Amino acid sequence: MCALRLHRQPLSCAPRRGLRAALLSRSSARSHWTHAAHTRPDNDAKVAALNKLEVALEAGAGEGASIDEALLGALNRGLRNANHNVALSSLGCLALLPTLHDAALEAALTLLLPAGGLIDRLGDARERTRELAFRATLALARSAAASASDALDRHLRDLGLSSKQSRCREASIRLLVAWRASDPVAGAAPLRPYLPLLVGLLEDSDGSVRDAAREGVVALFAVGSGASNAAREGLKAEMTKRGVRKTIADGILAQLAAPTRASEDGAGDAARGSVSRTTSMGSVVAASALDVGPAVDPVYVRGPSLGSTDDPDHFGT
Repeated sequence: MCALRLHRQPLSCAPRRGLRAALLSRSSARSHWTHAAHTRPDNDAKVAALNKLEVALEAGAGEGASIDEALLGALNRGLRNANHNVALSSLGCLALLPTLHDAALEAALTLLLPAGGLIDRLGDARERTRELAFRATLALARSAAASASDALDRHLRDLGLSSKQSRCREASIRLLVAWRASDPVAGAAPLRPYLPLLVGLLEDSDGSVRDAAREGVVALFAVGSGASNAAREGLKAEMTKRGVRKTIADGILAQLAAPTRASEDGAGDAARGSVSRTTSMGSVVAASALDVGPAVDPVYVRGPSLGSTDDPDHFGT
């Protein structure tokens, strides 16, 4: 019996040793490529290191790996790098951070949002950068602790909806709608802090922003969206106060008064994560909100072009 016991013990421990070795190997890979992304002198080497880091992060999804200061620092610097490819590779890594299920996601969101970070990248001149920035921001917001919502609220208002870049204003409206639709905590928060900015954007100088604002207001205040009657009355008063054109205000109020497409399609699709046709961002919003995971590369996802006017009364896919 003793011999048998001695024989069986290594067999039972071998798989555990193998698992520990695999986890350590993946952790070492993340550490190695994080360090390389920070220290490599030229941009091509940084991109190569970030791509390797992305693979390592994807391999460690769901294992409870930690998001340490070195990793966040490397990705934050890459996000703000003037080189487009370095920023794009950093965004690819950032979209994977929520798969690690780490408590540091709140710190990550706070670090990555300020000027020059994720919100500003929503207005990037390159479509794929905008797509990945949108996806990464939404994924981080949905995965972070509820206390992180204050940071996103503040930066969405101050940097996004108030941005001088029209693409950023438009994407920030759609991000707000997608976030509130896919996160019950965010969706239950008061809309009052956003009301003056959203109503102001109804008369924005850019047509795509005006369309996004109109669609966003309808989606956020529709019957069935979670907004109260008092909130809808507040919206009506704010539009009157700011002198929104009667045709725009009446069109919005008519949609809010009818519990048909505005509530059934808009709120229903929003609850499922399909929150808009998202102009140049295509169905990246839907993919992110539905949490299909990072396996789908946004470069393969396309939607209607900027300023598309198909089905103008519908804020859903």
